[in-house]
Amino acid sequence: MEHLEIESAYKDTVSLLRRTKELSHVLNESLKKETEALENEFLQANKGKQVILITTSGEVKGILEEINKYRIEISDKGQVFYYNKNSLIGFYAES
Repeated sequence: MEHLEIESAYKDTVSLLRRTKELSHVLNESLKKETEALENEFLQANKGKQVILITTSGEVKGILEEINKYRIEISDKGQVFYYNKNSLIGFYAES
């Protein structure tokens, strides 16, 4: 390959990587908004109700008090517990 061909291929690769980064950012923002909307919907439908949090060590039951950007707040027998959302596998409302 000639020097100009290599330089052109390099520029194309850099351009493609930049575009990929931009698209990744747009996708992440979209997913974040969708997740926030789903969590808000879950909170509105289940606040004050029994929920189950799934952790790596098992399940935890409690009354759903609040969900914010970083954690879920539940209460059980008058005590309030906070769980970092990053440490949870999932959560659902008890039927």
